Amino acid sequence: MVLPGAAITVALVAPGLVPIGDLLARTLAWGGVAGVLLAVDLAVVALLDRVLAESLTRTQVVAVVLLLSALVYAPVRARAWALARRLTRGRRDAPYDVVAGLAERLDRAEGVEDRLQEVAHAVADALGVGYVGLEVERIGGGTWRSAVGARPAQVRTLPVHERGAEVGSIALPARGVRARLSARDERLVGDLVRQGVAAVRAAQLAEELQRSRHQLVTAREEERRRIRRDLHDGLGPALSGVVFSLESARLLLERDPVSAAEQVGATSRHLQEVVADVRRLVHDLRPPALDDRGLVGALEQLAEGCPLPVRVRAGQLPALPAAVEVAAYRIAAEAVTNVVRHAGATRCSVRLEVVAGVLEVEVVDDGVGVDPARPAGVGLLSLRERAEELGGSTTLTCPAADGHGTRVLARLPMRAAGSGAPAVTATPVGAP
Repeated sequence: MVLPGAAITVALVAPGLVPIGDLLARTLAWGGVAGVLLAVDLAVVALLDRVLAESLTRTQVVAVVLLLSALVYAPVRARAWALARRLTRGRRDAPYDVVAGLAERLDRAEGVEDRLQEVAHAVADALGVGYVGLEVERIGGGTWRSAVGARPAQVRTLPVHERGAEVGSIALPARGVRARLSARDERLVGDLVRQGVAAVRAAQLAEELQRSRHQLVTAREEERRRIRRDLHDGLGPALSGVVFSLESARLLLERDPVSAAEQVGATSRHLQEVVADVRRLVHDLRPPALDDRGLVGALEQLAEGCPLPVRVRAGQLPALPAAVEVAAYRIAAEAVTNVVRHAGATRCSVRLEVVAGVLEVEVVDDGVGVDPARPAGVGLLSLRERAEELGGSTTLTCPAADGHGTRVLARLPMRAAGSGAPAVTATPVGAP
Protein backbone atom coordinates (compact mmCIF):
# COMPACT_ATOMS: atom_id res chain seq x y z
CA MET A 1 0.00 0.00 0.00
CA VAL A 2 2.89 2.38 0.73
CA LEU A 3 4.86 1.80 -2.49
CA PRO A 4 2.15 2.83 -4.98
CA GLY A 5 1.50 5.99 -3.01
CA ALA A 6 5.20 6.83 -2.90
CA ALA A 7 5.51 6.20 -6.64
CA ILE A 8 2.56 8.49 -7.37
CA THR A 9 4.06 11.19 -5.13
CA VAL A 10 7.40 11.03 -6.94
CA ALA A 11 5.65 11.16 -10.31
CA LEU A 12 3.73 14.29 -9.29
CA VAL A 13 6.52 16.13 -7.45
CA ALA A 14 9.50 15.25 -9.68
CA PRO A 15 8.21 13.87 -12.98
CA GLY A 16 11.67 14.14 -14.57
CA LEU A 17 13.43 12.10 -11.88
CA VAL A 18 12.58 8.73 -13.43
CA PRO A 19 12.25 8.23 -17.22
CA ILE A 20 8.70 6.88 -17.12
CA GLY A 21 8.54 6.32 -20.86
CA ASP A 22 11.70 4.22 -20.96
CA LEU A 23 10.71 2.32 -17.80
CA LEU A 24 7.24 1.57 -19.16
CA ALA A 25 8.62 0.47 -22.54
CA ARG A 26 11.15 -1.83 -20.85
CA THR A 27 8.49 -3.27 -18.53
CA LEU A 28 6.17 -3.99 -21.44
CA ALA A 29 9.01 -5.54 -23.45
CA TRP A 30 10.16 -7.82 -20.63
CA GLY A 31 6.55 -8.64 -19.72
CA GLY A 32 5.85 -9.59 -23.32
CA VAL A 33 8.96 -11.78 -23.51
CA ALA A 34 8.14 -13.48 -20.19
CA GLY A 35 4.54 -14.05 -21.32
CA VAL A 36 5.65 -15.61 -24.60
CA LEU A 37 8.07 -17.95 -22.83
CA LEU A 38 5.42 -18.92 -20.27
CA ALA A 39 2.97 -19.69 -23.07
CA VAL A 40 5.62 -21.80 -24.81
CA ASP A 41 6.27 -23.67 -21.54
CA LEU A 42 2.57 -24.48 -21.09
CA ALA A 43 2.21 -25.49 -24.73
CA VAL A 44 5.19 -27.85 -24.58
CA VAL A 45 3.97 -29.50 -21.36
CA ALA A 46 0.45 -29.89 -22.75
CA LEU A 47 1.77 -31.35 -26.00
CA LEU A 48 3.95 -33.89 -24.21
CA ASP A 49 1.09 -34.83 -21.90
CA ARG A 50 -1.26 -35.36 -24.81
CA VAL A 51 1.21 -37.40 -26.85
CA LEU A 52 2.38 -39.62 -23.99
CA ALA A 53 -0.85 -40.00 -22.00
CA GLU A 54 -2.28 -42.64 -24.35
CA SER A 55 0.65 -45.07 -23.96
CA LEU A 56 1.98 -44.36 -20.48
CA THR A 57 0.64 -44.10 -16.99
CA ARG A 58 0.37 -40.73 -15.25
CA THR A 59 3.53 -41.41 -13.23
CA GLN A 60 5.46 -42.41 -16.32
CA VAL A 61 4.22 -39.30 -18.18
CA VAL A 62 5.41 -37.04 -15.39
CA ALA A 63 8.80 -38.77 -15.31
CA VAL A 64 9.26 -38.54 -19.09
CA VAL A 65 8.15 -34.88 -19.15
CA LEU A 66 10.60 -33.98 -16.41
CA LEU A 67 13.40 -35.89 -18.14
CA LEU A 68 12.78 -34.29 -21.54
CA SER A 69 12.42 -30.88 -19.95
CA ALA A 70 15.73 -31.18 -18.12
CA LEU A 71 17.75 -32.68 -20.99
CA VAL A 72 16.19 -31.15 -24.11
CA TYR A 73 13.77 -28.32 -23.49
CA ALA A 74 15.65 -26.53 -20.68
CA PRO A 75 18.80 -25.89 -22.80
CA VAL A 76 16.64 -24.77 -25.73
CA ARG A 77 14.66 -22.48 -23.42
CA ALA A 78 17.88 -21.06 -21.95
CA ARG A 79 19.15 -20.26 -25.42
CA ALA A 80 15.84 -18.66 -26.35
CA TRP A 81 15.90 -16.57 -23.16
CA ALA A 82 19.50 -15.52 -23.86
CA LEU A 83 18.50 -14.55 -27.41
CA ALA A 84 15.58 -12.52 -26.07
CA ARG A 85 17.84 -10.74 -23.59
CA ARG A 86 20.34 -10.03 -26.33
CA LEU A 87 17.62 -8.60 -28.58
CA THR A 88 16.40 -6.33 -25.80
CA ARG A 89 19.65 -5.54 -23.92
CA GLY A 90 22.45 -6.26 -26.38
CA ARG A 91 25.51 -8.07 -25.01
CA ARG A 92 25.91 -5.96 -21.88
CA ASP A 93 25.22 -8.98 -19.65
CA ALA A 94 28.44 -10.66 -20.88
CA PRO A 95 31.06 -7.94 -20.33
CA TYR A 96 34.04 -10.29 -20.55
CA ASP A 97 32.95 -11.57 -23.95
CA VAL A 98 32.44 -7.99 -25.14
CA VAL A 99 35.89 -6.83 -24.02
CA ALA A 100 37.57 -9.96 -25.40
CA GLY A 101 35.74 -9.51 -28.70
CA LEU A 102 36.92 -5.92 -28.94
CA ALA A 103 40.50 -7.05 -28.33
CA GLU A 104 40.23 -9.49 -31.26
CA ARG A 105 38.75 -6.76 -33.47
CA LEU A 106 41.52 -4.34 -32.61
CA ASP A 107 44.14 -6.98 -33.41
CA ARG A 108 42.67 -7.45 -36.88
CA ALA A 109 42.33 -3.72 -37.59
CA GLU A 110 45.28 -1.95 -39.18
CA GLY A 111 44.92 1.83 -39.31
CA VAL A 112 43.77 4.34 -36.71
CA GLU A 113 40.42 4.96 -38.40
CA ASP A 114 39.72 1.22 -38.65
CA ARG A 115 40.41 0.75 -34.93
CA LEU A 116 38.16 3.65 -34.02
CA GLN A 117 35.41 2.14 -36.15
CA GLU A 118 35.82 -1.20 -34.37
CA VAL A 119 35.43 0.53 -31.00
CA ALA A 120 32.18 2.15 -32.14
CA HIS A 121 30.89 -1.22 -33.42
CA ALA A 122 31.82 -2.92 -30.13
CA VAL A 123 29.92 -0.35 -28.05
CA ALA A 124 26.90 -0.60 -30.37
CA ASP A 125 26.89 -4.42 -30.13
CA ALA A 126 27.38 -4.39 -26.38
CA LEU A 127 24.47 -2.02 -25.69
CA GLY A 128 22.30 -3.13 -28.60
CA VAL A 129 21.80 0.46 -29.76
CA GLY A 130 21.48 1.63 -33.33
CA TYR A 131 23.84 4.59 -33.13
CA VAL A 132 27.26 5.26 -31.59
CA GLY A 133 29.36 8.34 -32.38
CA LEU A 134 32.96 8.48 -31.20
CA GLU A 135 35.41 11.39 -31.31
CA VAL A 136 39.04 11.23 -30.13
CA GLU A 137 41.51 14.08 -30.23
CA ARG A 138 44.56 13.45 -32.35
CA ILE A 139 47.96 13.91 -30.80
CA GLY A 140 49.27 17.16 -32.21
CA GLY A 141 45.86 18.58 -33.13
CA GLY A 142 42.73 17.57 -34.98
CA THR A 143 40.07 14.98 -34.20
CA TRP A 144 39.38 11.42 -35.28
CA ARG A 145 35.65 10.78 -35.85
CA SER A 146 33.75 7.53 -36.34
CA ALA A 147 30.04 6.64 -36.23
CA VAL A 148 27.84 3.56 -36.50
CA GLY A 149 24.24 3.92 -37.64
CA ALA A 150 22.09 6.99 -38.22
CA ARG A 151 22.21 9.75 -35.62
CA PRO A 152 18.86 10.08 -33.78
CA ALA A 153 17.21 13.36 -32.89
CA GLN A 154 18.25 13.12 -29.22
CA VAL A 155 21.62 11.80 -28.02
CA ARG A 156 23.49 11.72 -24.74
CA THR A 157 27.21 12.44 -24.62
CA LEU A 158 29.82 10.76 -22.42
CA PRO A 159 33.21 12.46 -22.19
CA VAL A 160 36.38 10.40 -22.58
CA HIS A 161 39.22 11.25 -20.19
CA GLU A 162 42.89 10.34 -20.29
CA ARG A 163 45.08 11.21 -17.30
CA GLY A 164 42.50 13.66 -16.05
CA ALA A 165 42.16 15.54 -19.35
CA GLU A 166 39.21 15.21 -21.72
CA VAL A 167 40.43 13.71 -25.00
CA GLY A 168 37.16 12.96 -26.75
CA SER A 169 33.51 12.02 -26.39
CA ILE A 170 31.10 9.22 -27.20
CA ALA A 171 27.49 9.87 -28.25
CA LEU A 172 24.65 7.38 -27.60
CA PRO A 173 20.88 7.51 -28.19
CA ALA A 174 19.02 9.29 -25.41
CA ARG A 175 15.68 7.52 -25.89
CA GLY A 176 14.68 3.90 -26.28
CA VAL A 177 14.48 0.64 -24.36
CA ARG A 178 18.22 0.03 -24.67
CA ALA A 179 19.35 3.62 -24.17
CA ARG A 180 19.03 3.62 -20.37
CA LEU A 181 22.40 2.74 -18.82
CA SER A 182 22.89 1.37 -15.35
CA ALA A 183 26.07 1.91 -13.35
CA ARG A 184 27.30 -1.48 -14.57
CA ASP A 185 26.58 -0.51 -18.17
CA GLU A 186 28.49 2.74 -17.75
CA ARG A 187 31.49 0.82 -16.40
CA LEU A 188 31.33 -1.49 -19.42
CA VAL A 189 31.27 1.48 -21.79
CA GLY A 190 34.19 2.98 -19.89
CA ASP A 191 36.19 -0.26 -20.20
CA LEU A 192 35.50 -0.48 -23.93
CA VAL A 193 36.37 3.14 -24.58
CA ARG A 194 39.47 2.90 -22.40
CA GLN A 195 40.74 -0.11 -24.31
CA GLY A 196 39.78 1.36 -27.66
CA VAL A 197 41.25 4.81 -27.12
CA ALA A 198 44.49 3.27 -25.86
CA ALA A 199 44.69 1.16 -29.02
CA VAL A 200 43.81 4.10 -31.27
CA ARG A 201 46.40 6.37 -29.69
CA ALA A 202 48.98 3.60 -29.76
CA ALA A 203 48.36 3.17 -33.49
CA GLN A 204 48.64 6.92 -34.00
CA LEU A 205 51.89 7.04 -32.03
CA ALA A 206 53.22 4.16 -34.13
CA GLU A 207 52.36 6.07 -37.30
CA GLU A 208 53.91 9.25 -35.91
CA LEU A 209 57.02 7.31 -34.92
CA GLN A 210 57.36 5.87 -38.40
CA ARG A 211 56.82 9.30 -39.91
CA SER A 212 59.41 10.79 -37.54
CA ARG A 213 61.91 8.10 -38.48
CA HIS A 214 61.36 8.88 -42.13
CA GLN A 215 61.82 12.58 -41.47
CA LEU A 216 65.00 11.92 -39.50
CA VAL A 217 66.44 9.79 -42.28
CA THR A 218 65.44 12.39 -44.86
CA ALA A 219 66.91 15.24 -42.80
CA ARG A 220 70.13 13.29 -42.27
CA GLU A 221 70.52 12.55 -45.96
CA GLU A 222 69.72 16.16 -46.88
CA GLU A 223 72.34 17.37 -44.40
CA ARG A 224 74.88 14.94 -45.83
CA ARG A 225 74.03 16.12 -49.34
CA ARG A 226 74.46 19.75 -48.28
CA ILE A 227 77.82 19.08 -46.63
CA ARG A 228 78.99 17.05 -49.62
CA ARG A 229 77.92 19.84 -51.99
CA ASP A 230 79.72 22.45 -49.89
CA LEU A 231 82.87 20.34 -49.73
CA HIS A 232 82.77 19.35 -53.39
CA ASP A 233 81.74 22.68 -54.90
CA GLY A 234 83.39 25.03 -52.43
CA LEU A 235 86.20 23.64 -50.34
CA GLY A 236 87.53 21.15 -52.90
CA PRO A 237 88.08 23.62 -55.79
CA ALA A 238 89.39 26.23 -53.34
CA LEU A 239 92.09 23.89 -52.02
CA SER A 240 92.93 22.84 -55.58
CA GLY A 241 93.35 26.51 -56.45
CA VAL A 242 95.69 26.98 -53.48
CA VAL A 243 97.82 24.06 -54.70
CA PHE A 244 98.01 25.49 -58.23
CA SER A 245 98.88 28.97 -56.89
CA LEU A 246 101.67 27.61 -54.69
CA GLU A 247 103.05 25.57 -57.59
CA SER A 248 102.98 28.64 -59.81
CA ALA A 249 104.79 30.69 -57.13
CA ARG A 250 107.42 27.95 -56.79
CA LEU A 251 108.14 28.10 -60.54
CA LEU A 252 108.45 31.90 -60.44
CA LEU A 253 110.57 31.99 -57.31
CA GLU A 254 114.01 31.82 -59.06
CA ARG A 255 113.44 33.95 -62.15
CA ASP A 256 110.85 36.46 -60.81
CA PRO A 257 110.90 36.72 -57.01
CA VAL A 258 108.61 39.78 -56.99
CA SER A 259 105.86 38.03 -58.95
CA ALA A 260 106.33 34.96 -56.78
CA ALA A 261 105.86 37.06 -53.63
CA GLU A 262 102.70 38.60 -55.08
CA GLN A 263 101.44 35.12 -55.97
CA VAL A 264 102.09 33.89 -52.43
CA GLY A 265 100.24 36.90 -51.01
CA ALA A 266 97.22 36.25 -53.22
CA THR A 267 97.33 32.58 -52.24
CA SER A 268 97.44 33.56 -48.57
CA ARG A 269 94.33 35.71 -48.94
CA HIS A 270 92.58 32.94 -50.85
CA LEU A 271 93.54 30.47 -48.12
CA GLN A 272 92.00 32.76 -45.50
CA GLU A 273 88.76 32.65 -47.46
CA VAL A 274 88.97 28.84 -47.43
CA VAL A 275 89.44 28.87 -43.66
CA ALA A 276 86.38 31.12 -43.36
CA ASP A 277 84.37 28.60 -45.42
CA VAL A 278 85.53 25.78 -43.15
CA ARG A 279 84.47 27.78 -40.11
CA ARG A 280 81.07 28.39 -41.73
CA LEU A 281 80.62 24.67 -42.28
CA VAL A 282 81.56 23.94 -38.69
CA HIS A 283 79.25 26.68 -37.45
CA ASP A 284 76.34 25.25 -39.44
CA LEU A 285 76.89 21.87 -37.80
CA ARG A 286 77.17 23.30 -34.27
CA PRO A 287 78.11 26.85 -33.25
CA PRO A 288 81.63 26.68 -31.76
CA ALA A 289 80.67 29.30 -29.16
CA LEU A 290 78.42 26.72 -27.48
CA ASP A 291 81.43 24.52 -26.74
CA ASP A 292 83.70 27.43 -25.88
CA ARG A 293 81.39 29.58 -23.75
CA GLY A 294 78.19 27.61 -23.17
CA LEU A 295 74.66 28.62 -24.17
CA VAL A 296 74.50 31.79 -22.09
CA GLY A 297 77.99 32.89 -23.13
CA ALA A 298 77.23 32.21 -26.78
CA LEU A 299 74.09 34.36 -26.60
CA GLU A 300 76.03 37.11 -24.83
CA GLN A 301 78.61 36.97 -27.63
CA LEU A 302 75.77 37.22 -30.14
CA ALA A 303 74.33 40.21 -28.25
CA GLU A 304 77.67 42.01 -28.35
CA GLY A 305 77.60 42.07 -32.15
CA CYS A 306 74.03 43.43 -32.44
CA PRO A 307 73.45 47.08 -33.46
CA LEU A 308 70.87 47.54 -30.65
CA PRO A 309 71.12 46.76 -26.91
CA VAL A 310 70.33 43.10 -26.18
CA ARG A 311 70.10 41.96 -22.57
CA VAL A 312 70.60 38.26 -21.80
CA ARG A 313 69.09 37.01 -18.54
CA ALA A 314 69.52 33.46 -17.29
CA GLY A 315 69.46 31.73 -13.96
CA GLN A 316 71.43 28.69 -12.94
CA LEU A 317 70.89 26.36 -15.87
CA PRO A 318 71.54 22.63 -15.53
CA ALA A 319 73.51 20.63 -18.07
CA LEU A 320 71.46 20.78 -21.27
CA PRO A 321 71.22 18.08 -23.96
CA ALA A 322 73.13 18.98 -27.10
CA ALA A 323 69.98 19.10 -29.25
CA VAL A 324 68.18 21.39 -26.80
CA GLU A 325 71.22 23.65 -26.52
CA VAL A 326 71.56 24.05 -30.29
CA ALA A 327 67.81 24.58 -30.77
CA ALA A 328 67.70 27.23 -28.03
CA TYR A 329 70.65 29.07 -29.56
CA ARG A 330 69.20 28.92 -33.09
CA ILE A 331 65.76 30.09 -31.93
CA ALA A 332 67.16 32.99 -29.91
CA ALA A 333 69.54 34.00 -32.71
CA GLU A 334 66.75 33.89 -35.32
CA ALA A 335 64.39 35.88 -33.10
CA VAL A 336 67.04 38.55 -32.38
CA THR A 337 67.83 38.73 -36.11
CA ASN A 338 64.14 39.33 -36.85
CA VAL A 339 64.09 42.09 -34.24
CA VAL A 340 67.10 43.81 -35.81
CA ARG A 341 65.76 43.52 -39.37
CA HIS A 342 62.04 44.11 -39.04
CA ALA A 343 60.94 45.29 -35.59
CA GLY A 344 62.36 48.82 -35.53
CA ALA A 345 63.02 48.30 -31.83
CA THR A 346 65.32 50.23 -29.50
CA ARG A 347 66.06 47.37 -27.14
CA CYS A 348 65.62 43.62 -26.81
CA SER A 349 65.90 41.05 -24.02
CA VAL A 350 66.55 37.31 -24.03
CA ARG A 351 65.49 35.18 -21.06
CA LEU A 352 66.47 31.56 -20.36
CA GLU A 353 64.79 29.58 -17.59
CA VAL A 354 64.08 25.94 -16.80
CA VAL A 355 60.49 25.38 -15.60
CA ALA A 356 59.30 21.86 -14.72
CA GLY A 357 61.87 20.18 -16.94
CA VAL A 358 61.23 22.52 -19.87
CA LEU A 359 63.71 25.14 -21.10
CA GLU A 360 61.93 28.42 -21.83
CA VAL A 361 63.56 30.76 -24.34
CA GLU A 362 61.87 34.18 -24.38
CA VAL A 363 62.79 37.09 -26.67
CA VAL A 364 60.96 40.39 -26.09
CA ASP A 365 61.38 43.72 -27.95
CA ASP A 366 59.69 47.13 -27.98
CA GLY A 367 59.28 47.36 -31.74
CA VAL A 368 56.31 47.84 -34.02
CA GLY A 369 54.83 44.43 -33.31
CA VAL A 370 53.40 41.87 -35.73
CA ASP A 371 50.20 42.21 -37.70
CA PRO A 372 47.97 39.19 -36.82
CA ALA A 373 46.60 39.13 -40.36
CA ARG A 374 50.03 38.83 -41.87
CA PRO A 375 51.06 35.27 -42.78
CA ALA A 376 54.04 33.82 -40.97
CA GLY A 377 57.34 34.25 -42.80
CA VAL A 378 60.20 31.84 -43.24
CA GLY A 379 61.88 33.01 -40.04
CA LEU A 380 58.83 32.39 -37.84
CA LEU A 381 58.20 29.01 -39.46
CA SER A 382 61.82 28.09 -38.77
CA LEU A 383 61.36 28.94 -35.09
CA ARG A 384 58.32 26.69 -34.82
CA GLU A 385 59.92 23.82 -36.71
CA ARG A 386 63.03 23.84 -34.50
CA ALA A 387 60.88 23.63 -31.36
CA GLU A 388 58.52 20.99 -32.76
CA GLU A 389 61.48 18.77 -33.69
CA LEU A 390 62.11 18.37 -29.94
CA GLY A 391 58.43 18.03 -29.02
CA GLY A 392 58.20 21.66 -27.93
CA SER A 393 56.27 24.70 -29.10
CA THR A 394 56.78 28.33 -30.07
CA THR A 395 54.26 31.12 -29.56
CA LEU A 396 54.40 34.69 -30.83
CA THR A 397 52.36 37.46 -29.19
CA CYS A 398 52.27 41.25 -29.00
CA PRO A 399 52.27 41.95 -25.26
CA ALA A 400 51.71 45.70 -25.32
CA ALA A 401 48.15 47.04 -25.25
CA ASP A 402 48.77 49.40 -28.18
CA GLY A 403 50.08 46.59 -30.39
CA HIS A 404 53.74 47.53 -30.05
CA GLY A 405 56.38 45.06 -29.01
CA THR A 406 56.71 41.36 -29.75
CA ARG A 407 57.21 38.38 -27.46
CA VAL A 408 58.56 35.08 -28.76
CA LEU A 409 58.37 32.19 -26.28
CA ALA A 410 59.83 28.77 -27.12
CA ARG A 411 59.33 25.84 -24.74
CA LEU A 412 61.81 22.99 -25.27
CA PRO A 413 61.41 19.76 -23.25
CA MET A 414 64.76 18.68 -21.80
CA ARG A 415 63.77 15.02 -21.82
CA ALA A 416 60.95 12.80 -23.04
CA ALA A 417 57.90 12.61 -20.85
CA GLY A 418 57.78 9.58 -18.56
CA SER A 419 55.70 6.68 -19.69
CA GLY A 420 52.72 5.51 -17.75
CA ALA A 421 49.49 3.65 -18.23
CA PRO A 422 46.81 6.03 -19.43
CA ALA A 423 43.81 6.46 -17.20
CA VAL A 424 40.86 6.74 -19.59
CA THR A 425 37.35 6.96 -18.21
CA ALA A 426 33.93 7.61 -19.67
CA THR A 427 31.43 9.30 -17.37
CA PRO A 428 27.97 10.63 -18.17
CA VAL A 429 27.31 14.35 -18.34
CA GLY A 430 23.86 15.60 -17.47
CA ALA A 431 20.55 13.85 -17.90
CA PRO A 432 19.66 12.23 -21.20
